[in-house]
Amino acid sequence: MRWAGSIGDVTGVYGGLQHPLNPIPPEITRLTGIPDQMVAKQVIDMAGFDP
Repeated sequence: MRWAGSIGDVTGVYGGLQHPLNPIPPEITRLTGIPDQMVAKQVIDMAGFDP
């Protein structure tokens, strides 16, 4: 794949969680430390991002 355009600057950092459609598999929880309880009812606020 070839990309057109230019490289921009990082203007901010965002960290958030999103409740997944499916349960988090045990191997993913083991790797990330993120269990289902941590993401329950979490939603990423897309309105907070600049287009």
